[in-house]
Amino acid sequence: AVDPLINKGRTGAASTISDSTVRALPTLSRNFTDFVVASPQVIAAPGGSPSIAGSNNRFNNIQIDGAVNNDLFGLGSSGVPGGQNENARPIPLDAVKQFQVLVSPFDVRQGGFTGGLINAVTKSGTNEWHADAWVQAQNQGLVGKDSAGNALSSFNTTRFGGSLGGPIVKDKAQFFVSADIQHSLTPFSGQLLAGANGTLAQQFADTLQTLYGIGAGTAGTFNANNPATNLFAKVNAQVSQNSQLELSENYGKTTADNIYAGRSTNGNFALTSNMYQITNKTNSLRLKLTSVLGQRYNNELIAGYQSVSDNRPPNSPYATIQLTGTGGVFLLAGAERFSQANTLDQKIFELTDNLSFDLNDKNRLTVGTHNEFFGFTNVFFPQSIGQWNFGTLDSLALGLPNSYTRALTGAQAGIPGGRTDGPVADFNVHQFGLYVQDQFTPSPKMTIQVGLRADDPTFPTKPAFNQQLSDSM
Repeated sequence: AVDPLINKGRTGAASTISDSTVRALPTLSRNFTDFVVASPQVIAAPGGSPSIAGSNNRFNNIQIDGAVNNDLFGLGSSGVPGGQNENARPIPLDAVKQFQVLVSPFDVRQGGFTGGLINAVTKSGTNEWHADAWVQAQNQGLVGKDSAGNALSSFNTTRFGGSLGGPIVKDKAQFFVSADIQHSLTPFSGQLLAGANGTLAQQFADTLQTLYGIGAGTAGTFNANNPATNLFAKVNAQVSQNSQLELSENYGKTTADNIYAGRSTNGNFALTSNMYQITNKTNSLRLKLTSVLGQRYNNELIAGYQSVSDNRPPNSPYATIQLTGTGGVFLLAGAERFSQANTLDQKIFELTDNLSFDLNDKNRLTVGTHNEFFGFTNVFFPQSIGQWNFGTLDSLALGLPNSYTRALTGAQAGIPGGRTDGPVADFNVHQFGLYVQDQFTPSPKMTIQVGLRADDPTFPTKPAFNQQLSDSM
């Protein structure tokens, strides 16, 4: 048997978390971070992102079946698309056969990280039918009291899913599908207003509804809805005697209710109309073709396309409305100021090809290329609807604000040549990689691996030159 720790196929520090380990370890979130911490080089706080070899998680490279699956824009903390939502998972856990954690692989085909590489190897269908289903439920009744003897606030989270795999054409093509669906409802358990400010909050909501027809929501408790859906499908086909094709689709959607301004009894206190949602949709299509050419050449081609959409719509179509309370409290209703125009769309194309062949009985050569093409469109326009500020309830009733502030586009502000769409970042990034490697085996007990790799990121979209700023400097 091959020694898993000492063998010529192992290059650098690495760990493999097998499917049997995944099945045996307990998990509440059904997220990959619960399992990669089984590697001794990985640490992660509960619910946090993995740090590998002491590096920040943003320096990791996360892959699914060898294809990239990273949070390139970096808004989230998990390192995967949808990381702004705590309940986001990159792939259904039932679809994973094993996790590979590479810390310092001496293989030129592995790059794009200074922390570590996490690769999720997915399951495939076989000539036999396999199916499973499961349900997981959590609520406050299943959680004990804290160290102070306090019971947890009520919540309800239900997850269900399963997988199905089998033959399409026996010995020719197989399929595998998996689903992981979550319904989560959590009542608000933070601070609530009392006394004069509690009364003022109700009068604030009543005045907005009665005089202006604006639904301000409530200053009381509410239910935060955080659903999540993950779907995975994969087809394997023997397209010829020497060629194997894999085609997979990975879909994820998460939604989370949030209050950015928070609820403080001596600061900003948001009514539920001042909430917002973060909705993430991720679609990943991957193709992998493995071929043996001329009985000598082994070629692996990976092509991928991923679209990631993050949308942060406010709960209200109206401008933010702020009312000064007592004791430093400011009541907020209407659209949350940072969510009035806040979206991010990413499109990622990947093309990788690795060709390996024997030069002689001692030298095996690998030449390859890894290329990624990114497109980003980011809209971040705080207060594009505006914000009204009122000092008293009477001034609100009379329509006499202390101030009204609104962010304007360059065209709205009358700037010559100013943009009509506001602060929109729309740009592309290209990254090209070339590498070559020689695996030299002078004896059955010794293997020497020598390689060279070059990666070149480029920005084809040049930012517009600001002549007015240049002249002022």
